[in-house]
Amino acid sequence: MNEHHPAPVPRPSRSDVRRRLLEAASVVFLEAGYADARLSDVARVAGLTKGAVYSNFDSKLDLFAEVVRGRTTELAERAMAAIASGEPTARALATQLVTEAPWSLLLTEFAVHALRHPELSSAYAQVRRAQRDALTAAFAASAATDPVFAARIGGRPEHAAVLVLAAVSGLALDRNADPEAVGVDEVAGAFAVLLPPAPDGSS
Repeated sequence: MNEHHPAPVPRPSRSDVRRRLLEAASVVFLEAGYADARLSDVARVAGLTKGAVYSNFDSKLDLFAEVVRGRTTELAERAMAAIASGEPTARALATQLVTEAPWSLLLTEFAVHALRHPELSSAYAQVRRAQRDALTAAFAASAATDPVFAARIGGRPEHAAVLVLAAVSGLALDRNADPEAVGVDEVAGAFAVLLPPAPDGSS
């Protein structure tokens, strides 16, 4: 009599494990904040062991930084895609800020945590640098194909990135504190001041 054994379950690839961990970490960090997030919760949400976390990331800080880098790149690309589709720059950025305000709030919480823990200051600086670099690259790509936009930022996408990123941090706090008063229209108006329309009225 032949015995039938269940087929072995294939082990997930390293890239799949890493993807699942990053997705789970995004959920956990947003729900718990950086300080209270636990790697055991990340593993649980991902359906993996805590050992899987440590085999892919050196620490909670390393995992957090990777989540932020990936999210930053994604958001910058999404904003520039909206602009490329014809949506006014200020409104595209405003819509994204309002939608993604919890992410900005999480970064603000991490910034405060870093101020109280000097060992995190360098990591926070790297996170902000990655954000500025992603936004600069997105602005530069848009300016390369849109002379009007290039004129609006004075041909200096890196300066526009610094200004917009600083504004995002403050506006996200105000949005979370008083969402009724700080909506898409108000945020778009603020960004329009930072990135004013071209002299001919182009948006």
